[in-house]
Amino acid sequence: MAPARIFGLLLAVLLSSASAVEDLILTPLIREGNLAQAKERATDNIKLSHIKSSLNKPMTSYSGYLTVNEAYNSNIFFWLFPAIENPDTSSVILITNSVPGVSIMQGIFLENGPFVLDDNLELKEQNYTWGKTHTLIYIDTPVGTGFSYTDKEDGFASSAQDEDEEIYEAMKQIYTLFPEYQPRDLYLAGSGYSGRVIPKMVQTLDEKIEEKKLYELLDNKNTEAAEQMLKINFGPGAMT
Repeated sequence: MAPARIFGLLLAVLLSSASAVEDLILTPLIREGNLAQAKERATDNIKLSHIKSSLNKPMTSYSGYLTVNEAYNSNIFFWLFPAIENPDTSSVILITNSVPGVSIMQGIFLENGPFVLDDNLELKEQNYTWGKTHTLIYIDTPVGTGFSYTDKEDGFASSAQDEDEEIYEAMKQIYTLFPEYQPRDLYLAGSGYSGRVIPKMVQTLDEKIEEKKLYELLDNKNTEAAEQMLKINFGPGAMT
């Protein structure tokens, strides 16, 4: 079998089945404390893709849905890639959408993910991935973007605060499912639209997640006002 065809096609086929989507909703298992089963469901079988890391090991990743609003059945899609090198001690980078409504798959396959889509629609190892030294968490946000979905119109975010709350709820569940990442530095990364979202997101996470070191990686020039308001030193800088 040739190297896996575009992994997104596999996801599209998978997500075409309602039952398959339900199987990927991890929140009930997380809340029940059944973390082993939740992690098993989230584990991606990338071995079939024959994509090897620079250490000649199959890539490991986890993906699934996290319910962020039960009233509207709003679910956030995430994809987590442990660092290729030193995964037990690596810092974590949370990466959000650079353009409103555009799936984070663009970042995974075309920008900083562990593999890249070539002209033949085949996946190959990305030589300059951030995932070599950092654990990467990609989130389709807000609900309604990419694979994230809701059953009700009222489930869509109507403000930056709504989006912040969605991401906070998703990260809270991710930290429960992967407690090994809780004590590590967390970087929030993005470009374009993210320059409007991440500063408030940092403030929200900093207020609600105790003893968490938060940093920002922003590729956006219009952050001076937010920098003054939040006392953040960009590029990256620590919250004070």
